[in-house]
Amino acid sequence: MSLEIDKINGRRAFSGKEGYLYFMVTAYLGIPYHPVFKKALKKGLQWYGGNYGSSRSANLSLSIYKEAECLLQELIGMEDSITFSSGYLAAQSLIHWLNLQGYQAFHLNGDHPALRLGSLEKSQASQSKLMESEEFLKVLREPILRPIAAFTTSVNPMTGKIYDFSWVEKVRSPLVLVVDDSHGLGILGKNGRGILDLIPLNPWVDMLMVSSLGKAMGIPGGVLSGSKSFLESIRKSSEYLSSSPISPAYLSAFLLSQHIYPEQRILLQEILNRIENLKFLEEFKPVLHPVLSLNSISEQKKKGKGESLPEFLLRKGILVSAFSYPSPKDPLSIRAVLNACHKPKDIKLMAQAIYSWLET
Repeated sequence: MSLEIDKINGRRAFSGKEGYLYFMVTAYLGIPYHPVFKKALKKGLQWYGGNYGSSRSANLSLSIYKEAECLLQELIGMEDSITFSSGYLAAQSLIHWLNLQGYQAFHLNGDHPALRLGSLEKSQASQSKLMESEEFLKVLREPILRPIAAFTTSVNPMTGKIYDFSWVEKVRSPLVLVVDDSHGLGILGKNGRGILDLIPLNPWVDMLMVSSLGKAMGIPGGVLSGSKSFLESIRKSSEYLSSSPISPAYLSAFLLSQHIYPEQRILLQEILNRIENLKFLEEFKPVLHPVLSLNSISEQKKKGKGESLPEFLLRKGILVSAFSYPSPKDPLSIRAVLNACHKPKDIKLMAQAIYSWLET
């Protein structure tokens, strides 16, 4: 099932003259569609142009990058932050550097392909398999011949599950912990600082947080945060120095629009509270994240009996996400993604349509 869309506004998508309720975009705070952000972006485009095609190692740099990185460092609450043109590049730059330093990689939870060297298929064959936290703690108790780095995600992007990091408190040997917080930054933790509020502090653990800025933050780029010593090494890496930066117009819009982020978080929380109050969606309580997996609901009806849930919802004018992830070989994942642009009536319509499908 696929549909080509001409226009989206965060809440609705349009294909020709047809309009649909849109539950697919991971811009959780609705920032790209907000009039304040769009006005600020227009101002940034007039000031900086559409792009800045320069290397980070050039003998000229724009002050906007330091300003934005200082703000991100303050928001996330780590010693330092570096921006990249994508979250994928931020992760890959870090992983290549750790690999060159001889770190042994371990992967926990459902890590993203960005946290692997090379393609996911090749790296799954050549690198460590996904491990449970207790299994990994046993590895850390064994004699260590090489420094260890663990890679994990904060939130499963297909189910909205927030992973448990209480195991970090039990670590008693040196560890570099790399957390992909792409689906947590901006919405989890105090003032949207992300998953770090839910990870215990431990002097044995060097924390590094990598994230896309294209989700809740609404910017086409990425960020890497951690200690000054780690990030100074990354700043000297070829991956960082030879890459192009984020468009400065977007960083300018980010700085000028800071006052709308808390407002949008409140709106998003009101939408999540709406799920709590709907009997149709008991599956999702308590609601802690705006990604709602519809897989288990979809499986309540036997295969081959009538329309699939995504097909039924499409006919009712509702679009939900339905694709294999992270590779075409993976099982189909069906999810509804909420954002701050949605209205309470949108949630009710979706819930009623799901209930109607279950009854057919």
